[in-house]
Amino acid sequence: MFLIGPNASGKSNLLDVFRFCGTSQAGGGLQQAVRLRGGLSKIRCLAARREPDVEILVELFGNGGGPAWEYSIGIKQEVRGYRQPYLAYESVRRDGQVVLKRPDKNDEQDRLRLTQTHLEQINANERFRQIPELLRLSSLPAPGPATPQAYRSIVGRAFPTIHSRNFLERVAKTPEKTRKSRLRRD
Repeated sequence: MFLIGPNASGKSNLLDVFRFCGTSQAGGGLQQAVRLRGGLSKIRCLAARREPDVEILVELFGNGGGPAWEYSIGIKQEVRGYRQPYLAYESVRRDGQVVLKRPDKNDEQDRLRLTQTHLEQINANERFRQIPELLRLSSLPAPGPATPQAYRSIVGRAFPTIHSRNFLERVAKTPEKTRKSRLRRD
C-alpha cells in the first residue's frame, strides 16, 4: 500500500492512529501510547486551541455495509498538577447499539480507572474483544525516515537500497518476467 500526499497533510498521523490503538492495548496501555509520542501536547494538532481533547474514532465495517463496530475515545490531560492523560470518554457501539459508555458510575467513584481504556483490560472488554483483536492485526510499522541521513542516525547503518533514489532504475533493470511476477496483484 502507498499513502501519498503533500507535506503536512496527515499521512503520518493516519498511520499513527493504527499504531496508537495497537500500543494502547499492549504493555503500558494508554499511558505508554501517549508517553511514546512525547505526551499529549505532541499528539495534538499544532493549530489546535489550548488544551483540547485528542479524539479517535475507529469504525470497523462488516459485510452489511454499515459499521459493525464503532470505537471512540477522547483523551484529556489535567491542566495543573500531575499531568497524566485520562479518558474524557470511551464508547463502543455494535450495529448502532451502545455496548460501552464511559465514564460510568464506577469511573466516577474511582477516577484512576480513567487512565486505562477498556481495550487494554481483558477482564473489561469481553463483550467487544473483536475490536482489540482486529486493531492488533491492523497495526502498521512506522514509516521510514524522510532522508537517508536520518535513517543512518536512527538505525546506525546505510539506508536500505530499495528506498534509495535508484529504485526505479533497479526496477527497470529487473528482467521483465521477474518484474511482472513481483508487481502482480490478484
